[in-house]
Amino acid sequence: MPSNTLHPLVDDVAFDFLVEVLGRDVSISQVAGDASFRRYFRAESPRGRYIFMDAPPHKEDSRPFVDIARFLRHWGVCVPELIQARLETGHILLEDFGDVTLLKALEQGGGKYPGCLVQGGGGNTLDPSADPQ
Repeated sequence: MPSNTLHPLVDDVAFDFLVEVLGRDVSISQVAGDASFRRYFRAESPRGRYIFMDAPPHKEDSRPFVDIARFLRHWGVCVPELIQARLETGHILLEDFGDVTLLKALEQGGGKYPGCLVQGGGGNTLDPSADPQ
């Protein structure tokens, strides 16, 4: 097992998950969280930039998060791709959309993620200025 002396922000199990998925040259920095026990980190390696979610399974059940993310993506909603999940340890690696919120991306015409505008199924579009009927 790799040594976690370089990444004091996460425990050994989380660090091992990151090294297994992204390789030894991974660096992490904490990003804003939410009102839960989950913690979020930006993980960068030669393989790319990702969001790492650390959700202690004894405090957070991540299955609904994973199920909803897969459902939304299936229907074309622009949500981060689930790269890897290890629910028994509460570790999830997601595509990193950066610091732009979905609403801001839609207001800017999709920007880096033009797929945010086109939805699956009936071909609906997400338009933040549309009148919800």
